[in-house]
Amino acid sequence: MFAFYGMLASPSYEEKAVVDLGNTNYSVITPRQNFTRKHSADLVARAIRKRLGISAYVNERHDIEIEGLKISIFLLKYYLSYHHGTMLIDTDLSQIGRYLEIKKNLVSKGVESVLSPVTKLRNYSLTVNHESFCNAVLQEFSVHYRDATNSYIQPIIVNEELLSKIPKTLEYHDELKSWNWTFGQTPDFSIEFEKTFSWGHVSKNGLISAITLSPSTIKYENLIGALEDSLEGIKYDPISVSQSISELTLPDIQLIPILNDLKNWIQDSL
Repeated sequence: MFAFYGMLASPSYEEKAVVDLGNTNYSVITPRQNFTRKHSADLVARAIRKRLGISAYVNERHDIEIEGLKISIFLLKYYLSYHHGTMLIDTDLSQIGRYLEIKKNLVSKGVESVLSPVTKLRNYSLTVNHESFCNAVLQEFSVHYRDATNSYIQPIIVNEELLSKIPKTLEYHDELKSWNWTFGQTPDFSIEFEKTFSWGHVSKNGLISAITLSPSTIKYENLIGALEDSLEGIKYDPISVSQSISELTLPDIQLIPILNDLKNWIQDSL
């Protein structure tokens, strides 16, 4: 089975792929006895060469390239017998480096991304798009897997009406929009910020499980301590942080402007 879809991350990913509307994701599911590292990548590369007229090939790492530049990366799942693939059709390549860049003030326990030179199909054809790529692969898939009657494989078009009849897909849809999917499964990390206000200098070293604020003057230590306690265990997002800080009770109304400075700074830093 070959499946195409838009901006989606599968629940089976240990990794997350950078995608935009110029990128097409796809999955190839095969019987376990037919599953190999190279088979599905060869099928896609062959479709691009034969039906789109672009000289794509599979490299030694089973990614698809053109002239030494990657256009597709495969993630393999042996125990489930399928590939996940991405195809850079008209992606904004200028943004990929920015998305994958790790800020100097962030230290993560996750696996670092390995940057590779990439290109996109649109650089080799002005007419290629999501539809033409999908049609090319569908035709090649049909030729390769058609049955003894030599009949063309009819695709199933997945639309909202069909999805509404499959409750599990709606659960995945809601999960992929949730805070837990975006941040809750992120590897542990620490991130550090500094800022000088009119009333003093503060640095912040925020962890998923704790936050430490270091004021430049002892005058605000009680306020800082209360703020640290209020944020410990809070979700790493601006709305949760703002709500928690707003619920703080201050012993002195003169501290309100300072607390607002800190709240705005922390929110902007996330």
